[in-house]
Amino acid sequence: MEASRDVSILFADIVGSTLLYERLGDQIAVAVVQDTLAAVAQAVAAHQGRVVKTIGDEVMAVFDAPEAGFAAAVEIRLRIAALPPLPEAQGGGRVQLRIGLHFGAALMEEGDYFGDTVNIAARMVALANPDQILTTGDLLDRLPPDQREDVTEFAAIEVKGRREPVRVAQVTAGIARQEATQIGFGRAAAPLRAAEVKLTLTVLGRTWDVPAGTRRIVCGRDGACDLVLAGAQVSRQHATIEIRRDKVVLVDHSSNGTTLVVRDGRPVTLLREEFGMLQTGHIIFGRLNEPGAVVIGFAVA
Repeated sequence: MEASRDVSILFADIVGSTLLYERLGDQIAVAVVQDTLAAVAQAVAAHQGRVVKTIGDEVMAVFDAPEAGFAAAVEIRLRIAALPPLPEAQGGGRVQLRIGLHFGAALMEEGDYFGDTVNIAARMVALANPDQILTTGDLLDRLPPDQREDVTEFAAIEVKGRREPVRVAQVTAGIARQEATQIGFGRAAAPLRAAEVKLTLTVLGRTWDVPAGTRRIVCGRDGACDLVLAGAQVSRQHATIEIRRDKVVLVDHSSNGTTLVVRDGRPVTLLREEFGMLQTGHIIFGRLNEPGAVVIGFAVA
């Protein structure tokens, strides 16, 4: 076994491949999976990476540099989105991937990689939602500024064998903006009082300053909400963000819960409860590890 070296490890996993075989039949499903894995391999090669192995519907790849792994993950997302849709006769739709990546020291033996870095990258892909790219603070901290702009850090998780929690971040590059969020503030606004706070919300890299005098922002799937969110775990009227003079409070109204992550603090999951929003952090509409959760950032000043 060779000495360890720093690498970026990427996992890409086809979502619901078993269901694909049931819907499409073996012959068509095999072709769809092969085309998908080929697109992943092409994106890996385009950024000087190497496919380590393919296990069924999952690809493991390695890169020498963190920015190369990041760029490959984004290109994979774009290439998969450009693939032809599935046959309408079998329900249509398109193939979806989960992607996870991490940067750190790994051991190589006979072309394969082992160790903590591989385990954490595998944990990221396991946590990711369909069409989501999750990475870690270790990789995020090593990215150049232009790539860091497309990453939103939102949580910290405990990982077996690690003393400190692993910081988790979502890569937003390559996401179609229209699929994410609509926002409509300004209803019944009143003059801002001197003692009141200012609130900023960030969704997929886009930032909105909440207008002066806004008292309540309704967040959910319903088109009548102030902040309309698309996500499998999002309720019709999921939660409200309430500005109460000198404080901002998150109030959950959902069946799936809302997770609040304040910078330097542990995640707090609310279920029909409320909690104060301090300084900066993220709101996860759903539980931390559930598929279909939507994440937005906030800053209170």
